Amino acid sequence: MRHTRLAIEGTPPRSYRARCRPAGVYTGSPCHHLSGSRQSITGFFLERVVPTYPPSPFNWIDRLPARERAAVKASLWPIRSREGGDVYSPSATARGIYRLLAGSAKMYLLSQGGGEILLKRFSAGESFGEVATLDREDYPVFVSLEPETLLGYLSLADIQRLMTEYPAVTRAVQTAVSTYGRAALGFFYSAVTGNAVTRIRDRLEWIAGHEAAVGAPGVIRITQAELASMVGLSRQTVNEALAALAGRGEIRVGNGSIMLTERFAADPS
Repeated sequence: MRHTRLAIEGTPPRSYRARCRPAGVYTGSPCHHLSGSRQSITGFFLERVVPTYPPSPFNWIDRLPARERAAVKASLWPIRSREGGDVYSPSATARGIYRLLAGSAKMYLLSQGGGEILLKRFSAGESFGEVATLDREDYPVFVSLEPETLLGYLSLADIQRLMTEYPAVTRAVQTAVSTYGRAALGFFYSAVTGNAVTRIRDRLEWIAGHEAAVGAPGVIRITQAELASMVGLSRQTVNEALAALAGRGEIRVGNGSIMLTERFAADPS
């Protein structure tokens, strides 16, 4: 959890907790709390609890120790995609690991009707291709790039050399693969056991914890069409589920974004 500090004058909203911190002065102990009362405070800081999440586990390169991180980055070959399109698709032979340096990419599968089932959107710094690189089997999914996207490419030979020389690289790649596996199990469990509201909530929570730079802390930039594609529900059902979550005070739906409130972070259901 993160505390957002803001200077206010007048009557604070109910959801804020007052701390005895005059503007420009820091004191460690609280003065009093606002819990339902509407008390006028002038020139004090208020703190609002905002859910925050750790950096994306798919940016494993930046999580490496300095020496290993430098070695991996020195081995990346830059590839620019002018027109975009698929980097790889199911049944394509494993070629290595790709890191998104600039632009955007998405991972998806195709439904029986030919529609996209969106699995993940990638942000700068995140990588993909680890699963096929480890088992040397074909790639299991599609990964598509937007135009003018820049990648860093690690060949099979380079990643094998790095993993042999640096045990930390081996552990990092294995952790990335494990994260994908756990995500797949979580998606399956949610799809089988959860109703629409639960499935939407579970996916929002996963996005917030596993997609880097999705927005300001607690804000997910996503359209309802993308969310519907992720959970395999109609847009109408997604709209109804989001309305239910908003009615419970867990989210606020904006234009192309969803804000997770402190109640979302506090409610494990």
